[in-house]
Amino acid sequence: MHYLHAALAETLRLYPMIPVDGRCAKVDDILPDGHKVRRGDQAGPRICLSKEFAYRKMKISSIVLIHYFRFKLADDMKDATYKITTTLPMKGGLHLCVVPRTTLPTSQHEKSWNSSKVEFDLLF
Repeated sequence: MHYLHAALAETLRLYPMIPVDGRCAKVDDILPDGHKVRRGDQAGPRICLSKEFAYRKMKISSIVLIHYFRFKLADDMKDATYKITTTLPMKGGLHLCVVPRTTLPTSQHEKSWNSSKVEFDLLF
């Protein structure tokens, strides 16, 4: 579980959902704890109140998906690109081939990629 948490945290660090934090102070201010914030500065990192719940939900979803399915990019030669906006969506989505996991030997699994693939678009 530690490795899954680390993989999710690193993915969110490299590809944050909100790539730019546009919040900044318009005027000089003093926070309730006495910390001084100058105009134009940010008041430091902000912690999402439901961060632990969100991590738990990502872990459960990841475990279920990885347990029951195998994933492969629909087009190995196409690079994933992003739109730069307030959030960080992928241009055109992420096209994947998803195959249910079975107890077939590895060589038969590889054949199943081509014979029974289903395409999904992940639009985050």
